[in-house]
Amino acid sequence: MSPTDPGLTPSPDEQQAPMQEEMVDHPDVRALVAQARDELADGNDKQAARLLTDAAYHTHDPELERQVRELAAQGLERAGRFGKGRWEEIIRIADPHAARANV
Repeated sequence: MSPTDPGLTPSPDEQQAPMQEEMVDHPDVRALVAQARDELADGNDKQAARLLTDAAYHTHDPELERQVRELAAQGLERAGRFGKGRWEEIIRIADPHAARANV
């Protein structure tokens, strides 16, 4: 059964497909991290945070997750009172991935 057929409900396998696709590494996560590093160096913290958030969600590579957490920690140190939340969220996203890799 296809979810595009009218009146038909998707099978459990078809319902799982989007979730499984999200678990695949983003093809350019390394590029996202590198661009975020450059944006952070240029003082574009908001753009760096957006890029790191995308990278954190799309990778399961322990080395990339470590880099994401390190860059987010740098952003957190530089953030003002109201900007800390975005950096803490990036670290929160990357930490469970790292914990899973260390098990």
